[in-house]
Amino acid sequence: MLEQDNQGVSVLLLEEVSRDYQVGRERVGALKGVSLRVNAGEFVAVVGPSGSGKTTLLNLAGCIDRPSSGRVFLDGLRCDDVPESVLSGLRAEKIGFVFQTFNLIPVLTAAENVEYALQLRPQAPPAGERRKRVAEILERTGIGPLARRRPDEMSGGERQRVAIARALVGRPRLVLADEATANLDGQTAAQIVGLMRELNEEQGVTFVFSTHDSRLQGMAKRIVELRDGLLRGGRSC
Repeated sequence: MLEQDNQGVSVLLLEEVSRDYQVGRERVGALKGVSLRVNAGEFVAVVGPSGSGKTTLLNLAGCIDRPSSGRVFLDGLRCDDVPESVLSGLRAEKIGFVFQTFNLIPVLTAAENVEYALQLRPQAPPAGERRKRVAEILERTGIGPLARRRPDEMSGGERQRVAIARALVGRPRLVLADEATANLDGQTAAQIVGLMRELNEEQGVTFVFSTHDSRLQGMAKRIVELRDGLLRGGRSC
């Protein structure tokens, strides 16, 4: 049974979350007692050097991984100790993911990659509704003219726009982007973060994205800093 957050509903709440990994004979702490609340409509950058715990934090926030200790709430529901079958449904309904390596299916077109995200939902919309929503989000992300192209026929920036469209087509409560601009040149990276910010401001989509690029941090509305698995503070921009 899912437990309710009694502190008031936020989109994401981490309470004293730690994550340890076994490396040989040693136990290594990737996150150490991190607490973080993200409210609806925020645009949050998680920053820090490589190995600071950014990816671990986003994996826990996205219910891809489970904490060694602490609690994770998504949209007010505790999700760190429920069965995987429940988690898969929560991920499909409430979270959109954007990855550094795009993670598009090579044999599918841009439109098919985006539609596939809807087909995976426990209660997938009818085919006509799926195609309508896919066309709308491809236009919004600037990929409409490339709907029938496969990933290898697009640039890195275009593929990342498809990935953003795929993350948004299910109208999630939260979008998590892990180093989504790391493989892009500086200008394209700024365009991608700018697109996410536009979607945040115009549609109220909540974004949490990790980056080590100081040029992109100024585009965030709030910055959370991680170092050595510890939350070093945050600030509004």
